[in-house]
Amino acid sequence: MNKIILFENTEVLRFRIETILTRNEDLIVETISRNLLELSTLSNLLKDTKQLIIDIDNFEGKVDSIINEIRQTETIKKLPILLISSKPDKDLITKVAKFGNTDVLLKPFKDLELLEKVLKYKPAPLIENINVPLKVDTNFSLKWNDGYKVGVTLIDEDHKQIFDSYEKLYLSISDGHGLEYYGEILSFLEYYISSHFEREEKFQAEIAYDLIDLHKSLHDNFKAQIKQLILEQKNIMVSNQALIRLTLFIKEWLIHHILVEDKKIELFLSSQTKSV
Repeated sequence: MNKIILFENTEVLRFRIETILTRNEDLIVETISRNLLELSTLSNLLKDTKQLIIDIDNFEGKVDSIINEIRQTETIKKLPILLISSKPDKDLITKVAKFGNTDVLLKPFKDLELLEKVLKYKPAPLIENINVPLKVDTNFSLKWNDGYKVGVTLIDEDHKQIFDSYEKLYLSISDGHGLEYYGEILSFLEYYISSHFEREEKFQAEIAYDLIDLHKSLHDNFKAQIKQLILEQKNIMVSNQALIRLTLFIKEWLIHHILVEDKKIELFLSSQTKSV
């Protein structure tokens, strides 16, 4: 599990952030409403923490001093920090930018904007690391919306197809017929990785995308995991646990890959346009 420490004094925003992040079964959020300066030591507080989120509009301490202390503490100096504010002070942002691994999220923000900021520091999911919950609940659902668009029609249309296929699997599980659909979803994924990835990589080559090699390695990793699944399940009875693990893996991989990796293509195209 990936623990996130949230400093938030307002009940409404605290609840919203916790709700958004805990939809991801691999994230847990620990909220602290007291001033960070009142706590004993930063290293103990932030031990085993994957990210720190601070609402600087409702924070009484000196944020730049806190970040400076974190960056000088060996055990937590690389901890990603997300600052949330409606009107962030320009001098403060300039100060904290030099520390690195520090992002700013402007209020009001969309759910996907928060997820994108958090997931960018999380490595791509591996199926063996997917924890199977004790029971199936609505956290399995995943619907397409415009927040997932990367601004490239051929990529967005492909993504919509796999979202639709995922939703079909989710509904089948909810109706108790998921095992009957397991083979079909594996076949679809095999097609998806041989067609969509090829189109996406061809497009990246055409635009001289600077991260194409890294992106291709992520595709290759996903291909290897799916092919291994197909081999493992070819001649054996599929279990409910295997079905749930596959479902969560697809969901986690899609969210991470689109919001973190594919969104970089959108940023690259935007930077190219501005430089012309």
